[in-house]
Amino acid sequence: MSEAKPSILLAPDSFKGSLSARRFCEVAGAAIEMALASGFTLLPGDERRPLETTSHGTGELLAHALRAGMRRVVVFLGGSATTDAGTGCLAALGFRFLDRHGRPLPPGGGALERLARIEVPELPLENVELLGATDVTTPLHGPRGAARLFAPQKGATPEQVERLERGLRRFAKVVEQTLGLAVAQVPGAGAAGGLGAGLLLLGARLVRGFELVAELTGFEEHFHQHPIDLVITGEGRLDEQSRHGKVPVAVARIAARHGVPVAAVAGQITLDHAGLQALGLHAARSLVDEKTTPEMALRDPETALTRAVVRLVEKWRG
Repeated sequence: MSEAKPSILLAPDSFKGSLSARRFCEVAGAAIEMALASGFTLLPGDERRPLETTSHGTGELLAHALRAGMRRVVVFLGGSATTDAGTGCLAALGFRFLDRHGRPLPPGGGALERLARIEVPELPLENVELLGATDVTTPLHGPRGAARLFAPQKGATPEQVERLERGLRRFAKVVEQTLGLAVAQVPGAGAAGGLGAGLLLLGARLVRGFELVAELTGFEEHFHQHPIDLVITGEGRLDEQSRHGKVPVAVARIAARHGVPVAAVAGQITLDHAGLQALGLHAARSLVDEKTTPEMALRDPETALTRAVVRLVEKWRG
């Protein structure tokens, strides 16, 4: 760290806050935050039913954007409470998901293992650019897919995880058989409980969310415009999943091009120093410490975050 006038760049998990909502929509068209419509944090603990939660609310927002005549729509994927392969979102747009008797399946990923047929509506998508922005590259199913990698965080038991896994596999098979689309192994198909795969049925293109938002906000330009000694980024949890395209890794990659070290603040950290280094991070601090329990951090995240950043900077400056 330089001796004179040290400069620190805070690189949060989302850079949209540095743009006005109006300006963001001017450059991105309609912007839909999946986590604000079908997100994990919207449900109290006793309402987190991983077999039943649905992305229907996200679909309602998408339908509204299409009715409003938007020609470019970005759906930001992440933070979902769902593992329904985006079927709730698609149902809000008129898709029907039927069992072998022609009966509509109930909402949620738990019913998808009984999927036999998909009815596709006519939608005004010819002149619409639809993007799914995601920072994970996980496939729809498999060991690193939506169910086995992320469903346990959403409250799924091991038995429920396997049921959701069977549903995602069945969804991919029926989609390929009836619509001719191979969605299962597309990078990012497993994002947001499989909503990435669901959006592919609408002709969407999956793009790196960090790169999109960083471009819109001119993130890398900060390195050219200001002397920066340390970048502080953040993540809910730093663990083995973080290497699969999470924001801190992307931040570290850009900072490394300019020779700037990166530190991270996270709700929980399960990686050792070597694991952090493998992500390109030089230091990290959890919100939970000897003075802050997980319950305290959730109750007053601003104070916990401030304390963690201050201690991180103090340690960095030595």
